[in-house]
Amino acid sequence: TGHGYGHARGMGQWGAYGYAKSGWTSNQILLHYYTGVALTPVANESIRVRVDTDDPYDTIVASDPDGAGFTVSSGAEVLAERTADRPYWRAAAVSGGYSVEWAPTQAGPWSAVRTVGGPVDFRPKATSGERRDMLQLLLASGIVWMRGSLTAVKLDQHRTINELPLEDYLRGGVPRESPASWGTSGGQAALEAQAVAARSYTMALRADKRSRTPYPGYDICSTTACQVYIGRAIQDGAGFRDLEAATTDAA
Repeated sequence: TGHGYGHARGMGQWGAYGYAKSGWTSNQILLHYYTGVALTPVANESIRVRVDTDDPYDTIVASDPDGAGFTVSSGAEVLAERTADRPYWRAAAVSGGYSVEWAPTQAGPWSAVRTVGGPVDFRPKATSGERRDMLQLLLASGIVWMRGSLTAVKLDQHRTINELPLEDYLRGGVPRESPASWGTSGGQAALEAQAVAARSYTMALRADKRSRTPYPGYDICSTTACQVYIGRAIQDGAGFRDLEAATTDAA
């Protein structure tokens, strides 16, 4: 008997932490909270995350100057790529589609390259796992480094979608749901259980959304309405923060 924060679906994190410190394994924790289930592996499939924090804004993308850069495309056509003299790119929503534009600085001025019906895809030219090769999504609150690709698409309204492998998503999501520091204070099994819970919740939402007609165009959102996910790292008013951690990566 007790209470907690959140949307009241799934595993209780603080309870899981207590059981882990008492010596329970992650499987014991999971089967305590989820009754009548079987634990089975799932493939590392691609998922589509709606970046809720970018909903009101155009999709603006950059990357580290010493990284591999990225391409901008629509459908099968590559429209442009990031170069040293054209470092900032955006898909600005216009009537009937998107205006693909570049700028020398984050503040502009913006120069139009093409207008397309959309969607507009931003894809890294290298998938090394190094932060310098990842896309940067420029938000009103700061800059976020993101694994995978970004897409500007008009669904019910303009949306920014981050597509990436499930396990890469979990690397950024699990430490937002449970404190990564638990792994060094006797709670690693709780983080392992959280990884399974987060993976299961993601795949359940994915199956639910893709069974709908029409399919909404994304599998999961990025706020507490679903599961909290920001990305790989962030630079904002609080400074630079790595959003992944060794303990949750291991979990």
